[in-house]
Amino acid sequence: MSFIKLMAKNPFRNKARLALAVIGIAIGIATIVALGMVTDGLKVSIEEQLKTGGADFVVIKNTTSDSSTGSYSIKNSRVDEISKMYGVKQAAGVYTSSRMVEGNQLGLAGIYQKDLNMLGVK
Repeated sequence: MSFIKLMAKNPFRNKARLALAVIGIAIGIATIVALGMVTDGLKVSIEEQLKTGGADFVVIKNTTSDSSTGSYSIKNSRVDEISKMYGVKQAAGVYTSSRMVEGNQLGLAGIYQKDLNMLGVK
């Protein structure tokens, strides 16, 4: 008997083993397909969120500070550079500062009046 004939007949000699092998292969294929569908669904969901305008991105200056208080800013030229990037609809510089006031952390954020429309303020 040739090796190929042996390979063709052997799986059908033990029906239980054949059934379990087929079930295992089917589960493996189904798992791979399901993971692909979940991945595609997540990509579509993220793209929809980004396209609806509900996604805001913040670019901050990388700094290190010994204290938790400080003021940091990005130059307007950097804001202009970011606004010219592909896919960026609007960009605005925001000034942030934090200070300790009577033992409490106080945060302050400021934006130019001309950029308030980005926040929905008219």
